[in-house]
Amino acid sequence: MRPPGALALLALLQLLLGLCSATGCPAQLPAGCSCQRGRSAVRVVCRGPFRSADVAEVLASLGATPVDLLELRNVSGALEGPWPEARVRRLHLHAGTVSDIADGLFEPLDAELVELVLHSLSLRRFPAFGQLPRLSSLDLSGNALEEVREEGLLGLERLRSLSLADNHICSMPPAALNRSKTTLEVLDLGGNCFGAVPAQNLRSAVNLAVLDLSRNRIAAVANFELMNLPRLRELRLDSNRIATVSAMALMNVPLLETLSLRNNSLDSTKLQAFPRLTSLDLGLNHFQQMPAVHDLPQLQRLRLDGNRLEAVPTLAFGANPRLEVVDLSGNEIRAVARNAFDAVDRLTVLRLANNRLETLYRGMFDGVRNLQHLSLRNNSVSVVEAGAFDAVRHLVSLDLSGNRLRRLGAGTFAALRRLFWLDLSGNGLERIDDGAFGSSNIANLLLHENALHCDDDLRWLPEWLVAHRVRTFLPLQPDVRCAGPEALADVRLKDLMIQVANASLASAPATQAPLLHDLFGALGIYHAAALQPAQSTAQNPTLPTSSQGAQIRQMLQTAPSMVVAVPGLGSVDVSKLSPEIIAYVLQGGQIPGIPKATLDAIVTEYKQKLLHSGAVSADALRRLQPPQTHNLGTVGTPGNMPSVPQVPSPHILDTNLLGQLNGVLLPSGKGPAALPKLQIPPEALALLRLLPPGYDLSKIPVDVVNSIVKGQLPDLAALPKDLQTHLMTNIDKLFPPLRDAAPNVSLEELLSKLPSMERPVLPTFAPYDLSEIGNDLIADEDAAAVTRLRLFAAVGLGAVGVLSLGILAVFCVAVRRRRHLQNVIVDIDNLVTECKAVAAPMRPEQLGTLGPQHFPPHFAPLRPSQKSL
Repeated sequence: MRPPGALALLALLQLLLGLCSATGCPAQLPAGCSCQRGRSAVRVVCRGPFRSADVAEVLASLGATPVDLLELRNVSGALEGPWPEARVRRLHLHAGTVSDIADGLFEPLDAELVELVLHSLSLRRFPAFGQLPRLSSLDLSGNALEEVREEGLLGLERLRSLSLADNHICSMPPAALNRSKTTLEVLDLGGNCFGAVPAQNLRSAVNLAVLDLSRNRIAAVANFELMNLPRLRELRLDSNRIATVSAMALMNVPLLETLSLRNNSLDSTKLQAFPRLTSLDLGLNHFQQMPAVHDLPQLQRLRLDGNRLEAVPTLAFGANPRLEVVDLSGNEIRAVARNAFDAVDRLTVLRLANNRLETLYRGMFDGVRNLQHLSLRNNSVSVVEAGAFDAVRHLVSLDLSGNRLRRLGAGTFAALRRLFWLDLSGNGLERIDDGAFGSSNIANLLLHENALHCDDDLRWLPEWLVAHRVRTFLPLQPDVRCAGPEALADVRLKDLMIQVANASLASAPATQAPLLHDLFGALGIYHAAALQPAQSTAQNPTLPTSSQGAQIRQMLQTAPSMVVAVPGLGSVDVSKLSPEIIAYVLQGGQIPGIPKATLDAIVTEYKQKLLHSGAVSADALRRLQPPQTHNLGTVGTPGNMPSVPQVPSPHILDTNLLGQLNGVLLPSGKGPAALPKLQIPPEALALLRLLPPGYDLSKIPVDVVNSIVKGQLPDLAALPKDLQTHLMTNIDKLFPPLRDAAPNVSLEELLSKLPSMERPVLPTFAPYDLSEIGNDLIADEDAAAVTRLRLFAAVGLGAVGVLSLGILAVFCVAVRRRRHLQNVIVDIDNLVTECKAVAAPMRPEQLGTLGPQHFPPHFAPLRPSQKSL
């Protein structure tokens, strides 16, 4: 007999060898077939058209290769045998026109076949599948079957899932499921023409967990038709013609969790107690009163939408403390009792849309203190009492669209501090009182299709929307427009918000620093308010005074003309520029649009010409040199803004000087004397804030600067690559200022101005269809994983080998000791037997044979007498 340790070792060795070896695809597959390798099996998908002989050829090409899934599409004609044997675990035949399937056709696959799908093949005759002892799932949905043969399922003794959905089956023989009734767990008979529940086929299906009888013609569920289903968890009877459900229809169904009777003709019903029911769908029926759901203590989701309910009574859900979702939309509810929702603290979603409610009174939602989503759209609500929402402070979304609200008083939504989404569209709202939203953190407020009067009483609304950054515009949503007064009729709310934003910027406290100083602070380069006066003096060189300007004019009059080629501007006569600009450049200032290296070369060459011409002395020119670099360290920033190392800032121009510079960079054709004063709109500031901190403005092309200053839409594709990458990284922050800068620009034109980013070349994978993924996803072979698995297997095998040798050694020692002990016991038994034989008493006749001479005197009493002799 082989030791148990050796048997365990051999079994483990076979298992590890099976795991370590990856299965390869067959050498030759017919045309139209593709193979995907796996670790223990392969997956083969063939796209036809295929006939029976073609299918046989595919099976023959597989040979002894284990196949987890063989999928054949577009199969037509009659499928006749015999088919060759193959190691196929799951066989799927999809989308074809199969006139007939021979009985027992799949028996050559019986060794490993566990799943068979014959979907949408226009099959009319139910075949006999023969002996398939391992088959657990059979799908015949989407065919044209009209009957189920009794002998069809006789050989399927382990069938657990059967789908006959979407056929033309109106009845089943009483014994059709007898062989598999005790093993069935999922039975799908939906989409057929059953006129009654097939009770004889279902009764005593002790393992059935899911039963689908939806989309049939069942008119009623009579007593005991669905009895003795002790493990049933989900029952679907929706989309039938059911008018009554008898009280005893579902006897002995203790584990039912989901029941759907949606889209039937029920007008009243009293469900028996289901202690574990969590989901009940009674929508799209004819209920006029709230059905009794008192005996369902575990109920979590209740749907009663699309009925004819007129009211929600007091304590309607008092016996359902675990309710989380209640849908009462699409009814005729006019009244909700004051305590209707008491004792349902776990309710988070309540839908009362498309009803006839007129007033939201205080205390209406007192029992649902944890409510998060409330829908009251398309009712007739015209009054919202003060404090109506005080009990639902956790509300996140509130939909009041499509009602008849005309005015919202102060504090209407003040208690809803967690409110994120508020829809007030389509009400005809005329006024919203100041403080209606309180201190709530509303992020999305929909106000279109109203009649707002944008007078002084509503002036607070645009200001509040801007200050709290509330989103009021969504794609494909009509604009929110004012209905009055006459001066503001048809004005967009968006325009009012823009005016508020501009006014806020214009009314900001003015500082003594020049315009560009403030601009750099807005861009985050440094914060103007955080600069100490001494630092500002050290950083920014003084602008040329009037006496300096006179000196520069005198120098320019005697200096030779100097025409230089400036990239992006063409030829520029430097001597024609204003003295302030020349002084600014000579002091080290930078001009946006001109690279610093180019400007430095021009300045150096111009200085040499000035010196050689004798128009200026070296001492006078030295006074125009840029100041020395100061050790500025870091500049403190307010709040939580991080400190950034301060670099020597560019020299600053005041407003008038910048206007002259603008005339040079942006010629208007009217000459420098006619140039207007520089105006930078707030939208340009918003765009400039997107620049990286400390970015060199001289890198920005002149055309882009021109567009930004004029408030036009700039061509961002002309920006440097590093700036394009930065803007595309922050694309979410780029769109709002672009839309504000050019509100009348179409989306197509806006997109055309964006940089064209090349898609990076990344590794991609072939697309796949989620519907083709089976229960066991076959992963691709991974060399590293296989190597590690083999290493672990070798180590484990070695450890098991050492352990087995130890077990064998202990076993041999134990056997040897046992044998030795048995020999000792045998010797002792023999010795005891001999001792017993010697010590046994002798009969008198035995003693007589010994003779008298053998007995000593003290044995005289034992000596036989003469009489006895």
